[in-house]
Amino acid sequence: MTRRLWQNSAKNWDFQRCSKFSERICKACGRNLRSTHSFYNQIKSALQKESDKENGDVAAQVSGDLQAKEFWYKRGLPTTVSPERRSPQRKKVEGAEVPARKSLGFRGTSQSVLNRTLSELSINELVGQPSTQIKVLVLNPNPRTETKSNLSEESKSLIMNIVRNKWQTVADTVFRHPEVKTKLLEPLRHAVDAEFKEYCKDTSKSILLAKSPKEIAEFTNEKFLEEVHLACPYWEAAVKGASGVENLSSSKSGSKINSLALSSAAVARARNQKMSALAQRLSTILFHSGTKSVDIARMSKLGVSMSAESTVEFQG
Repeated sequence: MTRRLWQNSAKNWDFQRCSKFSERICKACGRNLRSTHSFYNQIKSALQKESDKENGDVAAQVSGDLQAKEFWYKRGLPTTVSPERRSPQRKKVEGAEVPARKSLGFRGTSQSVLNRTLSELSINELVGQPSTQIKVLVLNPNPRTETKSNLSEESKSLIMNIVRNKWQTVADTVFRHPEVKTKLLEPLRHAVDAEFKEYCKDTSKSILLAKSPKEIAEFTNEKFLEEVHLACPYWEAAVKGASGVENLSSSKSGSKINSLALSSAAVARARNQKMSALAQRLSTILFHSGTKSVDIARMSKLGVSMSAESTVEFQG
C-alpha cells in the first residue's frame, strides 16, 4: 500500500525549470529545497530499482544524480542573476571617443607636490649672506606650500631658539620682539586677573581672611608673601620687577618686603573687602599709637587701613 502511494505521488511530482523566475534563493529555503529534492530522488531511485530490476536500467539514477549536482551548484552561487535582471548592453557608436577612466590614485599629484617642495627648499639664494639666514617652509594638507625667508632679526632668533629648545632665550626674545610685545599686555592682564580671582575667593584659605585678634597678631609679611608666591606668580613677578627685587631672602630686600606686602594686600582688598587682615593689623597699630581719626580716615580711603568706626568695633 505504501509503495503504491509513493508511486502515485511520484508521478505527480514533475519539477520544471522556468526562465521567467529568478534562481536566487535564501540559504534557509535553499537548504530545505535541496533536502527535499535529495529525499525525492532517493525515493524515486529506490522505486525505479525495484521496477527496473529485471531490465537493469540504471540511466535514470545517473541522470538524477547529475541533476542533483547541477541543482546544488546553481543554488549555492551567491550572486546569480536572472535573465530579466541583466542590464542591457550599451551599443557602441562608431567614431565616438571613449572617455578615459579617472584613476583613484594620487601618485601624479604627490610626485608633483614633492618636486615643487624640493624646489622651494632650495637655499641657493641665501648662500653668501653676511648674517644667519632662516628659511621656513609650511606644507599644508591641501597640499599647498608657503615659504618665508625675509624675516627680521628678532623673528630669526625666536625661530632658531625654539628649534634648539632654548626656552629661556625664547621668553626673553618674545618681550623684545616689536610685534609680539604689543600683543602681550592683554594676555598678561588675563593671567593676573585669573590668579587673583582664584586667590580672593571666600572659600580660599588665605591669611588675609583672618578675623580673630589672635590671628591678626600672628600675621607677618613674610608668610603673606610666601602665599602670594604660590597663588599669584605673575603678580609677584610684576611687583618684584617694579620694586627692583630679585630675591626676597637677601638682606638688601628686607626693607622692601613691607612695601611688597602692603601693595599686594591693598590689591587683594580692592577685589574682596573681606581680605583685610593686614588692614586690620595696621589699624590696630595706628589706634594704639594715638593717631587722629582724620588720619585713619585718610588711610582708609587709600585702602591701607580700616575706617575709624571699624577699628573701634574690632578693638571692642
